[in-house]
Amino acid sequence: MGLPLLVAFSILLFCSILPHSILVSSTIGSIVVILGYVIFGVFTALHWHNRRGILRSLIEGIRAVPLTCLVCLFVVTALYTFHVALGNYSTITNAISGLIIPLLVLFSFVYIPRVISPESFLRVLAGIAVVLVSLGGIIHVAVTIRVAPETLLWPYQMNVPIIGSEIYPLMSLTNNPNTLAQILFAGTIASFVLSVRTDRRAYGVFTGICAVGLLATGSRASVLSAVVALAIYIVYTRGGQTYLRATLGLLAITIVSVLILLPSLNQFGIHVTFTGRVQLWTATMHAIAERPIVGYGLGDASEMINTFVDDPALQEFGPHNSYLRMTLHLGIFGGLSYLVLTGWVFLRHVTAKRIDVPFVAIGAGFAINQLFEDNMMFEPTIVSIVMTVVFGYLVADHLHLRRTYRQEHRNRRPIMRCDDSDTGLNTNGSMSSRSSSRTLVRPDPTSARYVAKPKPKRRTNRRSRRRYGRRVRRER
Repeated sequence: MGLPLLVAFSILLFCSILPHSILVSSTIGSIVVILGYVIFGVFTALHWHNRRGILRSLIEGIRAVPLTCLVCLFVVTALYTFHVALGNYSTITNAISGLIIPLLVLFSFVYIPRVISPESFLRVLAGIAVVLVSLGGIIHVAVTIRVAPETLLWPYQMNVPIIGSEIYPLMSLTNNPNTLAQILFAGTIASFVLSVRTDRRAYGVFTGICAVGLLATGSRASVLSAVVALAIYIVYTRGGQTYLRATLGLLAITIVSVLILLPSLNQFGIHVTFTGRVQLWTATMHAIAERPIVGYGLGDASEMINTFVDDPALQEFGPHNSYLRMTLHLGIFGGLSYLVLTGWVFLRHVTAKRIDVPFVAIGAGFAINQLFEDNMMFEPTIVSIVMTVVFGYLVADHLHLRRTYRQEHRNRRPIMRCDDSDTGLNTNGSMSSRSSSRTLVRPDPTSARYVAKPKPKRRTNRRSRRRYGRRVRRER
């Protein structure tokens, strides 16, 4: 992996911070992200993929994506185009985004995992997370000594239980601590995985920096995602895939049970609001019930649900749930397609023979985080790009491992297992005349007890061929 390609990808990720940044407006930030995609695509086509071409690589990547994912992507893209054609958008920026963002999602989902290796992606993600935490600390210090204005900080303070005082949550260059927390959650897991795999102290330091920054954001949803992702990684490395599947099944049952029992808790005097999110979810479901088929189109989600929100202080917020937000914009078909897209990619990889557990852990964290935040894959932001690329690695790695396993299984020959007590070898290593008991087993390349049986030499006359056939059938 060349350094210029990693630099180009890092620039693309930094450009994707601008739509949710305190530096520029969201419109200018979205334009910069689109230009960043164009520059990255041209750079990779000219310097890295010049032999095959970017178009051929995209076609190969699309052919490798499961049909279910392609159908979901097509449904979401068609609904975006449908709303743009009918004029269901608030600004011209929403209309342009509705036509371009599905193409960018396809690019991130298919092409980037084919040109950026998984290890390089984890290194870039860890580095960006550390840089954002450092910049956030510098901004806090600058505001404290009154060198920078207080508008660079989040207007609300959070209570720190250990210290017993209120501080401003870490926001860095983003305009919301929750956005930064989602980046730091992924950066924490990436740094931890690299520290375990490479035994480098620098990545251990990166893990501590990202974890401290994540706690400083005050985002409980991202902290929960980081804990779940870390638990998934540890369970798999310590217990194997069987324990991992049991853990994921228990986690899924717990989440579904909580979501089902949540409305009935108020009847027992238990008021769980998740900082007003329950009321926002209820208002969003009432809004979806008004237009369930095609949704409300492209625009500000807070304006679509504010008439159903009773608390005036919450009317300026969106649904704070990515799945409900997609259903609000595109209707039931769009919401189900998005849910199937995220769930299918994850489940297909988990059920494979071998899995790449870092991306399974990060993907599970993002799937949980989308229950509490508005950041979807279909947005030109850094969280959306990282999320899309992670799911793209799950698809690419799953198909690669499945193809590799089938190829190994196809080329696998029956071999003979020789018992230690009867190996047929003399003390000097020469073959003895006594016969040994041998049974056919599947090969295990990690064990020296398995010796491949040489293929019998084929005879030319008819009688020898018949004997050869009977011998092969007996061995099978």
